[in-house]
Amino acid sequence: MSEEMDRAERMEEVEAGISEAAEFEESPEGEGFQNVACDNIEVTQSRVRNVNGSDVTITQSLSQSIEGQNVDALQSAALVMRAETLGLTQSGALFIKADQAQVMQGGAMAIVAGNYDVHQGGAQWIFAKKVQINQGGAVAIVANSVTASKAGAVFLLARNVHGDVTTIVSQRTAVQFGAAFGALLGLFVLLAKLLGKR
Repeated sequence: MSEEMDRAERMEEVEAGISEAAEFEESPEGEGFQNVACDNIEVTQSRVRNVNGSDVTITQSLSQSIEGQNVDALQSAALVMRAETLGLTQSGALFIKADQAQVMQGGAMAIVAGNYDVHQGGAQWIFAKKVQINQGGAVAIVANSVTASKAGAVFLLARNVHGDVTTIVSQRTAVQFGAAFGALLGLFVLLAKLLGKR
C-alpha cells in the first residue's frame, strides 16, 4: 500500500513538472513518461522518453529524444536533440542537430549545425558552417569558418580560421593523412578484388 502511494506521489510530482497543455503518456515502468507532445512544453526534474514541440524548455531532466523549433536545456541530458534554435546551459547530448546552436558549459559527442557558438564547452565532432569557440574544444572541427579564443582541437579543417586555436594535427597534415589513407584503402580493395577472382 505504501509503495503504491509513493509511486502515485512521484507521478504527481512528475506531472507537475510538465506543462498542463502537454499531451503525455505514462511509461509502463511507472517512472516518468513515454512521450510528451505540445506546442509549448516545460519539463522540470523529470524523465521523459520523447519530447516534441515548438518551444521546449527542459530543466534538470533526462530524455531520450528532444525535438522542437526552439529548445532550451538547463542542467539536462538527452541522447538526441534536434532544433532550429538550440540553447544548452550546463547540459549535454550524444547527438545534436540544429540550425543555430549555442552551448554554455556543456557539450555533445557530435554536433551538426549551421552556426555553432560554444563558451566553456565542446564536442567530440563538430560539423558546422560557422563555429565560434570561447574556451572550448573538440577532437575534430570541420567548418567553413572558425572564430576561436583559447580553443583547442586535434583536427581542424576550415576555410577561414580567426583567433587563438591550438591544433595537434594541422590542416595540411590532416589532408595528407586522408589522401594517404584513401590511397591505401583503395589499394587493399583492388588487391582483394584481384585475389578474389582466382
